[in-house]
Amino acid sequence: MAVLAISCYVTVVSCAEESSEHLTLLPPIDWKLFAKDLVKPLIYHRDFRLVFLSRFLFQLGIATVNQFLQYWIGDCVETNLPSDQAVSMALVPLLILAPIASIFIPQKRRKVVVYISAGIMITTCLLLEIATAFYMALVIGALFGVGYGPFVAAEFAMLMDVLPSAAEAAKDIALWHSAMVLPQIFATPSAGWLLDYYQKVGHSMNPPAQCLGYKVTFGLCIVYFLLGVEVTRRITKVE
Repeated sequence: MAVLAISCYVTVVSCAEESSEHLTLLPPIDWKLFAKDLVKPLIYHRDFRLVFLSRFLFQLGIATVNQFLQYWIGDCVETNLPSDQAVSMALVPLLILAPIASIFIPQKRRKVVVYISAGIMITTCLLLEIATAFYMALVIGALFGVGYGPFVAAEFAMLMDVLPSAAEAAKDIALWHSAMVLPQIFATPSAGWLLDYYQKVGHSMNPPAQCLGYKVTFGLCIVYFLLGVEVTRRITKVE
């Protein structure tokens, strides 16, 4: 909070502001035209639309894993550590390996990078279905980081390959970025409902099915990743 406040203060006092009197002469914003112009690249540019959809689907899975990994460790992993400490330790390999792995992606063959990254993240979800030991949580965190880092780098490179217009690149990149924000709004509530519902179903079974809700939730992530791979395969301007 303090860092944000200091940064805002420095920006306000150090940046000279131009006169805004000329803005009163501008016509009012046509919001209908504005909205239509904003989404026009998605309507008229097939590859940009597919890259947007691919990011949306992958981010549904990534956001779900990131959000519920900590709860999975607390509910399904056998450890003597306090839950908050166990979660922190399991996330360290992910945070370290994700940026390191992204350094080694090739300059071309972006689709291949996405396919391999998706395969690694799907493998991570399969391990989340069966793992109960804490050392496996460390392996899963590391493995997910190895898949996530290169995927993010290749994903942005694909975007740059299919941008509809260099003159409106900033607007198009902002539109594409919403495909990361929107999944975080939808993924967590829907996955949370599935988790709660199937946890109750698992507890009511005889014998009880341990962590059934988490298995269903991470199984859904596999579906997201497979759909993302299929959409990526259909992009024509990217190798």
